[in-house]
Amino acid sequence: MSGSWKVAYADFVTAMMAFFLLMWLLAQVPEEKLVALGEYFKTGGRSTGSGYGLMVNDDVPPPSLDATPLSPEQEISIEVSRFLTDLLRERDLQEKVRVTPIEDGVLLRVQSGVMFDENDVALGGDGVELLHAAATTARQFKLDLQVRGHADSMEGSGEFGPWELSALRSAVTVRYLVEAERISPSLLSCVFYGATQPIVPDRGGIASPENRRVEFFFHRPAMSLNSREG
Repeated sequence: MSGSWKVAYADFVTAMMAFFLLMWLLAQVPEEKLVALGEYFKTGGRSTGSGYGLMVNDDVPPPSLDATPLSPEQEISIEVSRFLTDLLRERDLQEKVRVTPIEDGVLLRVQSGVMFDENDVALGGDGVELLHAAATTARQFKLDLQVRGHADSMEGSGEFGPWELSALRSAVTVRYLVEAERISPSLLSCVFYGATQPIVPDRGGIASPENRRVEFFFHRPAMSLNSREG
């Protein structure tokens, strides 16, 4: 008699053990968390009336499944992030940027190569499309916008070092928003940090290109301008 039935029986026993283990684990989870988890999968990861918010971009993890509702500021940040992410996705830019909702606003981080060539301050590449998405978001939600220029420690040539490049790039960006996108100058500000705020530390005298970036901080007028999370 063939022994193949023993293999099938062993598989059946293993599957039953896994099933009973799953049932036991589910029995240990509080009912409210199970409800929240069910709503999460039912809505495809979008926020529901139960107070659980979820971001559509991959950089933002799902919230913990507790019963703590989101604050009004968090709700606004998530809504702005969704809107901006959708605009960037329409322009096929979502892989080149990072959108992060934070407590006092939304941070859009853009590698400088998306907007500027290395050691250059002339707007190019996908810069126009990206700035149109940023301007549309600021108008839609009536937000102020701070532009932050960053460089890496090795960038620069001649009279343009990291400080000058980061300053000029933030200024060029704000000028375009005012002149081409018709954003009121009263709603805009620009700052620059040179190479003083790297995301990735220099290693072996080599600077990471991730440190060459332009950041956009969307916020309501009453919100802090000092947030650098994300």
